[in-house]
Amino acid sequence: QESNFGHLQKVQWTRAARTDRGVHAAAQCCAMKLNLPLNQRDKFITQVNTFLPADIRIHCMTKVSKGFNAKMFCSKRRYQYLLPTYVLHDIQTMHTILNEAYKKQ
Repeated sequence: QESNFGHLQKVQWTRAARTDRGVHAAAQCCAMKLNLPLNQRDKFITQVNTFLPADIRIHCMTKVSKGFNAKMFCSKRRYQYLLPTYVLHDIQTMHTILNEAYKKQ
């Protein structure tokens, strides 16, 4: 395998989704091609996390097939929107609509 160390342009990665400015994501799945021995995972995660902001963390990593694409293999996405209650005229009706929409997912 070709090493990508020191050549950021060689690191090919995909992500399950993206966020717009001011929107936050939890439990993002990202995939990148790395030449890394499997027994070095924990050390790699620890080292990378030292360079990331406190609110961004790698929790785990796993080996996947060569054709894996985080965006294409994502089985579902869940969105949660927080709105101030004053924007809702009839809260009970909105609650019913949202519950029905959630059940269809």
